[in-house]
Amino acid sequence: MKERILSSNEKQISLVYFWWISVRIFMRKNIVIRFRNFKSRRPHRSFRISKRRDFVRPLNIDGYWRMVGDVFGLIRENKKMFASLVLLSALAGVVLIGLMDQNFISSLQTVADTTNGGNFQGFWGEIGKAGLVMAASFSSGGLVQSPNEAQQLLFFIIVLFIWLASVQICRNLMNGNKNFNLRDALYSCGAPIIPMTVVAIVIVSQLIPAFLATIVGSAARTTSFLSDGIEQMLFFAAMLLLFSISIFWVIGSFFAMIIVTIPGTYPMKALRIAGDMVSQRRLAILKRVLFLLFIVAVLWFVIVIPVIILMNWLISVNEIFTKIPVVPITMLLMSCFSCVFSSTYIYTLYRRIVDGDNR
Repeated sequence: MKERILSSNEKQISLVYFWWISVRIFMRKNIVIRFRNFKSRRPHRSFRISKRRDFVRPLNIDGYWRMVGDVFGLIRENKKMFASLVLLSALAGVVLIGLMDQNFISSLQTVADTTNGGNFQGFWGEIGKAGLVMAASFSSGGLVQSPNEAQQLLFFIIVLFIWLASVQICRNLMNGNKNFNLRDALYSCGAPIIPMTVVAIVIVSQLIPAFLATIVGSAARTTSFLSDGIEQMLFFAAMLLLFSISIFWVIGSFFAMIIVTIPGTYPMKALRIAGDMVSQRRLAILKRVLFLLFIVAVLWFVIVIPVIILMNWLISVNEIFTKIPVVPITMLLMSCFSCVFSSTYIYTLYRRIVDGDNR
């Protein structure tokens, strides 16, 4: 059969048709199908509150107090390993960053004594002053009160390794590996450091709306912009929206910091899996995280405030106690324990959600 010879115009039309078909196939495979799969995994994608009958993914996990009790039980059963991790983290903080100056605590106490206006009297007054001192020095975590850029970077690295080591310990203990020790955790936890850094960068980018809200709020207080009631209402509504967006994004990324530690898991895949896991459950998971913050605050109140009150009494008895950094050391140990406890709690919550979905 004789082959037909196409003209130049027909060749151009055929080439254009070929590329058009290729683009359609590419878009269907890489955009349309992926978007449909995304919609099937996460059906609720609007700012409208879903009705209760549409909640098809409840949290099949234990209650608040029982799960906290399980976390404390896990730490108590392996107290030697977790205590060693806390002490090692505190030692790394002292060596690499530095301990808070005891004179800083004394100056805070002096300011609280001279500016209270007679409001802090008696037993509850001492608790109030100790609470103010703790709140003023809480952000430093028992380390130097004014860290430079290098010290801030070292602080981030220490917290990151506490998280990675805690995840490794919890994963092996919950999988029944009783021979796992702290040395194995420290040697193996650094493997996913690059994927973890990528996830951390994503989390920082997700917190940009909250950062913008904080910056704009600080600038608005120094001007007369918030003089009227309607302007204040609209302003705080916008700030609440920005904070809500950041919280909505970050909740899933916490679980991505656990999933990315699984060998062979890439950061974007971990973020996608974590997003599917928390879909339609963000409010319930947020309640668990807020309960964690409540437990940590209670621990600080029960442990740190009595230590501050005791040291104030000892200093009033003998000035030599001003040279003993008991309060900074206590705050540093509590900061390290809070990081370990929070990491263990988040990993336990993650495992309970996974186990509940597999039932």
